Amino acid sequence: MATTSLETMIGTLFTAPADAAVKAEAGYRRIWADWLAQTRDLVGQDNIAALQQMMPQAPVMKFSGVLELTLSMRVASISQVDGSLSLGAGPITVSGGYFRQSSEESALTARGTFTLTNSEVDLSTYLSRMGLTPTDPASLNRAIETLRSKGP
Repeated sequence: MATTSLETMIGTLFTAPADAAVKAEAGYRRIWADWLAQTRDLVGQDNIAALQQMMPQAPVMKFSGVLELTLSMRVASISQVDGSLSLGAGPITVSGGYFRQSSEESALTARGTFTLTNSEVDLSTYLSRMGLTPTDPASLNRAIETLRSKGP
């Protein structure tokens, strides 16, 4: 049976949306890197002017929405104690046994409602903010590799 602490479950409930947003942005970068690489292959490695004209056609990224998460847990406890007792003093002996069993169960439900949004950003703006404006084949390849990078 798997056991997880209540703190871990509640922590996961409240950090999962932020983790999802970070993963979504990583997905955006991968999509942009693929778009840049495919467009480079279509127009040619050295045709940066044509690539720059096509940049407004790159996907524009924005997410916005309301996320509702619910966590339900069943907390159960069962305990059992049994034993025997024997007392003797001289010719008199008293013996017996005892048994006790108890169980408890409760349900816990935790809910979170999150509003997630980011500002709309296009590829040119994103690259510009990172100092990666493609002006020649080397800077174009550097931009593609940076977008594909998982970071330090």
